[in-house]
Amino acid sequence: MGEPLKSSCIYLCFLTMMVWGAVCAAGGECRDLPPDDIVIRSSLEPGYAEADAEALIDGSVEEVWAVLTDYERLSEYMPSVKDCRILGKTGSTVRLYYEIGYFVFTTSYTVELREWKDNHLQTWRLLEGPFSVNSGSWALTPHGDGRTKVAYHVRISHNRFPDRILLRLLTGQLPDVYQAIQDRIDRDNAPDE
Repeated sequence: MGEPLKSSCIYLCFLTMMVWGAVCAAGGECRDLPPDDIVIRSSLEPGYAEADAEALIDGSVEEVWAVLTDYERLSEYMPSVKDCRILGKTGSTVRLYYEIGYFVFTTSYTVELREWKDNHLQTWRLLEGPFSVNSGSWALTPHGDGRTKVAYHVRISHNRFPDRILLRLLTGQLPDVYQAIQDRIDRDNAPDE
């Protein structure tokens, strides 16, 4: 099979699986966090896709913060994260290398992440990689009943894939991301056996 045809077949397979995965993830039948508890808003803007999500997680702000800042273990529980490494840290600024994979597609990139621990806020921006845009944030707010409101925001555009497809994939996977956070907190709080 010639390279252009092989590349087209891989791309078509990737697109089909992404749409299928987004539709599957949006169904929510087998989730512990009810889909109604996760509010997702998304839009396509000129030059990028944007998504916001909010959900309540059973756990304190400190517990959620610990999960989100355990960078080098993200690949153990976060969907699609194959590798995450700290490349450098200066004060509250962390340079992170990510490798993410969706079905047959794998890509890597580097971001600069700023931590505002006292405000329970993280923001990141792209330093290098195949994205033309990749920035966002996590914001944590105590809910007062042992739960934390976890707000996620991302603005993204890839140099090779249409923003509409990236947005479908991203919004379809967000319930799994929130579930992974909840599962990690539950696991960390489980009594030792």
